[in-house]
Amino acid sequence: MVVKFKLDIERAIASLIDMYKNQNTDGKYFINKLDAQTLKILQDNENPVPLLNTHIIRIHDSKLMPSIILSDMALWESIEKEYIERMENITKRKFNNSKIICYLIISQKCRYNPNDRSFMLNIFDNPFSKMLGIGHELFHLHFHEHFFDNVENILGNKITHDLKEALTVLLNLEFNDLWFLRDAGYPQHQELRKFITETWLKEKDFEKLMDKCIKYLLFNQKEVQSK
Repeated sequence: MVVKFKLDIERAIASLIDMYKNQNTDGKYFINKLDAQTLKILQDNENPVPLLNTHIIRIHDSKLMPSIILSDMALWESIEKEYIERMENITKRKFNNSKIICYLIISQKCRYNPNDRSFMLNIFDNPFSKMLGIGHELFHLHFHEHFFDNVENILGNKITHDLKEALTVLLNLEFNDLWFLRDAGYPQHQELRKFITETWLKEKDFEKLMDKCIKYLLFNQKEVQSK
């Protein structure tokens, strides 16, 4: 199995503090989904690390945790091969099968890191949400592996990240039967996701889709800059 599951208290704490300190629009959305005890610790303490450490250790030491991790592993293992094969068929690129670490945290804001091939997943999500979350993050890592640098040279870093996020709409079109939930995406990417959906359904060719997305984004970027 490519994806390995781990608990890491330092990463869990760092992700919470980073999310709380950077309360942009997305940050507020994720903060509202925190459990009451975690939110109170972040709000009431200038240095929340010691209390967060104690709080998260209690969760990690729960008698339920080994069963939760084993369940997540078994569920993902049951669909991993099918997921990777579909992703390779869609993108016409081989997936890098070297180990990927999934760190289980208690925040809904789950980052990924293409440099160390890791991502985060919320411990408390339901099983279907977790499977969708894994698929979402693996799609990002695959994009970074094969497409990100070339697209960034044309569109720049921010717009490339926008495209990377919007492309996960393909999870709804080609992978939905694996987890039965829809990847909603961010509000600011909905127009681009609509364009990707319409383009893909007309012709399921990823290379052509990428070319059309780049042209679409270049045109719209110029429109924004001219206003």
